[in-house]
Amino acid sequence: MNNIISSQCFICKKRSFIISIILFSALLVMGLGLIMSKTAGMFFSAFGMVAMIFAAAVTAGILTSGYTERIQMYEIMAGFRPSQIILGKTVVCVSLTLIFLAGTAVMCMIKGGGEQMLERLLLYWVIVLRSVLCIVFLSPLLKESTAAAMFDAMLIMACGNDPDALNRSPVSLFGYPQCFMMQYELTEGFAVKVIISAVIACTICYITGYITLKRKFDLEPHSLG
Repeated sequence: MNNIISSQCFICKKRSFIISIILFSALLVMGLGLIMSKTAGMFFSAFGMVAMIFAAAVTAGILTSGYTERIQMYEIMAGFRPSQIILGKTVVCVSLTLIFLAGTAVMCMIKGGGEQMLERLLLYWVIVLRSVLCIVFLSPLLKESTAAAMFDAMLIMACGNDPDALNRSPVSLFGYPQCFMMQYELTEGFAVKVIISAVIACTICYITGYITLKRKFDLEPHSLG
């Protein structure tokens, strides 16, 4: 697995400037939110959601690079188990995400807001990590289209202004709509839904990625010529 981590780190090193710019942009968005937001809910539902897209794009970009350079094929041919491949990529991508989340936590401490801010921060961590993990776990299937795993960001357009109707909608089971819903009053039921849906989504995505690698499904979709 160390070799897989090393290969992902090499990709990150080659694209360190772009990765740094995107992560800085994500933190900049959160910084603007710190200044402009009047409530903790607005801070996360508006600025936090945009920043999450930047953070998830870093993971999608790293993994897409690996597939365009046919790294996955070499990992399988080298005899690495599917679990090793997935875990190695997870370690690198989550580590980068934690840099963004740590910066967000610092900003939240600066802004204050007490218990409401802390509750939303913890749920925000769950939602962001869910997004990143699902991208990693689905990448063996999606390959160069790994960014498609961020499709639930498009569901924001389906979100209405009625929090009760939105909470009862299937849309509320997805990550980005859940981030959007943090502008409303937090309830115990909403927090449980965020956590349970994250666990289920990550489990389904992991199984999908594992089976794809185990069965060597569409391992090399492009001609080697």
